[in-house]
Amino acid sequence: MKVFEEVLEIVSYMTFFSPTISLEMWSLWPLMMEALTDWAIDFFPNILVPLDNYISRSTAHFLTCKEPDYQQSLWNMISTIMPDRNMEDSDIEPAPKLIEVVFQNCRGQVDQWVEPYLRITVERLRRAEKPYLKCLLIQLIADALYYNASLTLSILHKLGVATEIFALWFQMLQQVKKSGLRANFKREHDKKVCCLGLTSLLALPADQLSGEALGRVFRASLDLLVAYKDQVAEAAKEEEAEDDDDDMDGFQTDDEDEDGDGSDKEMGLDAEDGDEADSIRLRKLAAQAKDLRPHDDDDDDDSDNDYSDDEELQSPIDEVDPFIFFVDTVKAMQASDPLRLQNLTQTLDFHYQALANGVAQHAEQRRVEIEKGKIEKAADGVAS
Repeated sequence: MKVFEEVLEIVSYMTFFSPTISLEMWSLWPLMMEALTDWAIDFFPNILVPLDNYISRSTAHFLTCKEPDYQQSLWNMISTIMPDRNMEDSDIEPAPKLIEVVFQNCRGQVDQWVEPYLRITVERLRRAEKPYLKCLLIQLIADALYYNASLTLSILHKLGVATEIFALWFQMLQQVKKSGLRANFKREHDKKVCCLGLTSLLALPADQLSGEALGRVFRASLDLLVAYKDQVAEAAKEEEAEDDDDDMDGFQTDDEDEDGDGSDKEMGLDAEDGDEADSIRLRKLAAQAKDLRPHDDDDDDDSDNDYSDDEELQSPIDEVDPFIFFVDTVKAMQASDPLRLQNLTQTLDFHYQALANGVAQHAEQRRVEIEKGKIEKAADGVAS
């Protein structure tokens, strides 16, 4: 079995680093699907990494190929594993992560799969015991809302579970541990997914989302955005502190290097520069593998860090700023139904009005920062 793990690791690297994924590499997909449903469930976290790469890095082939039909084979595997009552919660954790990969990478292109995936998600959520799996399944519903809020909400109503799902979601958002930290949706990624899903609901017309529901979603979105902002700021502080430590190490080694042979540096051939790009890609793949592995829950453990390391995880939503997305959605609401927005703002107390103003200001600040980053990146490209 150690050999199988090593083979999967090789496939993970090849599907991640190759400029394109060859048909020969794609020929391994059916074998992995068959193994998962037959004997390799213990290796689901290992298999998930290359499957993610196939879908995220060769999306067009995943969507268009019909022989074999990768979309159908994925559904066959997931619909076998997720409802299985003999499967522990930890065994099936990679499944909702894989569905998330589909929703995020194939936005607007897999409408026919939204209902079946939501159906088995809700069925598993009702009997899930581990908080981490519950979070993954709720996040999957958030991903579906971001994929298509109108379609997803209509499906939840069709299944008769909309009220149940949102009641559980809001309850989980409010739960805290003894330390005061959030009990659920701990990572930046988790909060961002929830933000995007809830914010997507705000764009729905009144006949799909009542005024009362709109207010609750609006307030929950603001609370999440503030928590996300604080977490990002805390992570930036920690990164700055680490950089300062690295700089101090650099000062120490500079003295040691003064008497050394500097000919390579004079020629512009710093060995570290040559490997920097590969190193970054390796860290991203390692982070991807780490994030996709099963998570151990410990409800009473307040020592785990609410600022989990997920900044290297790559996702299509990386380019979406949740603050700008929120403000732009509210502006669209203002343009399409100003009275609805006016009624909403009148129901907000002073606390949430202040939060809304703060989020709006931060969104404009983020616009400036993002634009500045684009200009600097373009300038660096010209210079190189």
